[in-house]
Amino acid sequence: MNFKTTTALVASALLLTACQTFQLTEGGKPTLVGDAYYVTPTQDWSKLKRGTSEIWTINGSSLDNVTFFFGIEDGEPLHEHINSLASKDAPKFQADMDKLELAELLKDTLSHYEHQDVNIEVMDSARFCAQDGVRMEMTYVTKGGLDKRLIAMAAVEEEKLNMAIYSAPTEYYFDHYKEAAVGLMDSLSKEKPVEETAEKN
Repeated sequence: MNFKTTTALVASALLLTACQTFQLTEGGKPTLVGDAYYVTPTQDWSKLKRGTSEIWTINGSSLDNVTFFFGIEDGEPLHEHINSLASKDAPKFQADMDKLELAELLKDTLSHYEHQDVNIEVMDSARFCAQDGVRMEMTYVTKGGLDKRLIAMAAVEEEKLNMAIYSAPTEYYFDHYKEAAVGLMDSLSKEKPVEETAEKN
């Protein structure tokens, strides 16, 4: 990634962030995400609630973001939970989907919104939201021609889909913020963790 490209990305991220009301979340503090779960970030993040989803970012959502989806019901499109203008003919979640079908749902959703060369590179069983679910890694090219990677975790709970997606440009940003992003997703819990306090001498 050359200097001009990096500068353009940063400028775009700052503009997008400035146009929306993000709330600062301090690292180390258990924080409510959605209506029923908590996460404990290892560093400061900014978050934005949109419908029943939340977008978390460190540098700006076009540079790095973790998006949480909760309670997607049978027959609903995935992106309807962040964009009320989402296409009604987008791929829809079905409550009886298996792990492979959940991965294909995300892949097809990305393709539906005109991202290109979407490939599932890794798919494994994983625990998510205290349920047996799936962890997947994908690569894709945005409509603007930017190479991106993502890690997603998903599980069905009471016939509703919960999912978290970390996405960032392949060059520099994905690897640089991967540990913080995956740690954020892995910390998801229905029980509020006890906040650690510094010991006093």
